[in-house]
Amino acid sequence: PPRALHPRPRPQPQMRKRARRGPEDDPDLVALARAFGAPRQLVWSRPRRGQRFEAVLQPDGFIELSDGARFRHPDLAAVAVSGTHTADGWSVWRLGTDDGPTLTDAFREHTA
Repeated sequence: PPRALHPRPRPQPQMRKRARRGPEDDPDLVALARAFGAPRQLVWSRPRRGQRFEAVLQPDGFIELSDGARFRHPDLAAVAVSGTHTADGWSVWRLGTDDGPTLTDAFREHTA
C-alpha cells in the first residue's frame, strides 16, 4: 500500500519510573537510611562544570532524584543524574550541603 505523505505520529509509550531492585541494591545504604529514620537531603556539587545535583535519601533506602527516579545504590543515582558512565556515589553525594559529610563519612559515623 502507498505510504501517507504525512504519517500520523505514533503515541510514545509511557515510561514508568520504577525503583531499581536486584543486584544493584546496597545493604549499607539501606542501613544508613534506616539509621537516619527520616528523609535526608543529598547534594552533589561539581563547581568546575557548573553543576549541582540534589536528591533525597528516603528512609526505605532509596535515593530519589528530582524527576522521581529511585535508586538503591548511590553509584546508580549519581550516574543517572549526571549522565556520566561511572561515578562513586558514596564519595560524591553529601548530606545536606555542598560541604556536608559524604555518604561514606556518614556511614562510618553511624556504624562506628
